[in-house]
Amino acid sequence: MSCDNVVFFHLEYAAKSNAIVEFGAIEVSVETMSVMKTYQTLIKPKDSIVSTFDEQNGITRQALKNASKFIDNHKMIYKSLDGKTWIGDNITDIHIPRLMKAFRDIGKTPPRAKSTIDIRDMLKDNVELTRDQDMLREREHRSVANCHANLDVFMRCGAVLELEKILKEKMREPELK
Repeated sequence: MSCDNVVFFHLEYAAKSNAIVEFGAIEVSVETMSVMKTYQTLIKPKDSIVSTFDEQNGITRQALKNASKFIDNHKMIYKSLDGKTWIGDNITDIHIPRLMKAFRDIGKTPPRAKSTIDIRDMLKDNVELTRDQDMLREREHRSVANCHANLDVFMRCGAVLELEKILKEKMREPELK
């Protein structure tokens, strides 16, 4: 576990049942903001969900039939997340609760976040960045693609917030005559 890295993660899930069908994550160096590791796996839900799955985002019923179950992937998911800062869009309300439930359903201890940053909270007051995030998502809607889009938006938010901080400090400085 590296304290210098954060993890952007995203889940794809079956619309009707909320069952997780894909886990994706990118581990990013805080110092360089470069991707150090990528994790992505399809997850086979119950057969009844697979048979009625509305194929979405390039995920097919056949791909889900051939995928491993959550119990077979939980160690990789746990190791990729445990003890790190988690970042993602709407992870507080949607992704974290679904992930915790999936771990509870198989009787395993879920990973713990060092801290969480929900990009949705960062974007509340920034219409332009929210629009940019929506445009990035329109390109491809899969778990790792969403992680990369969130990294891009996160870096833009950071730049905007830093610029706002600098401008506020400049406004407080007395004018030199």
